[in-house]
Amino acid sequence: MLWLVFGTPAFFLIMFVIEWGGDLVPLLMLIVSVSFMFIYKYLYINIIGPMYNKYENLTEEKHSKLRSQIQCLCKDVGFPIDKIYVVD
Repeated sequence: MLWLVFGTPAFFLIMFVIEWGGDLVPLLMLIVSVSFMFIYKYLYINIIGPMYNKYENLTEEKHSKLRSQIQCLCKDVGFPIDKIYVVD
């Protein structure tokens, strides 16, 4: 079902770019593929992932040691972190 919803429009967009692009086809295909990756990332995080998995916040009460270790590691490497989730 997902292939029909996302794959069919993607296929026709790729065919249109190849037909229309001429000498710029490699550059246009790069732009299209990177755009697909960003769109898919957004859709997976917000729509597809929650359909199949349950996300819960990693709370202080349940996992204080693990949470503090993750926050310490992120602070050491300079990675900003707001929320930590546990996936079933």
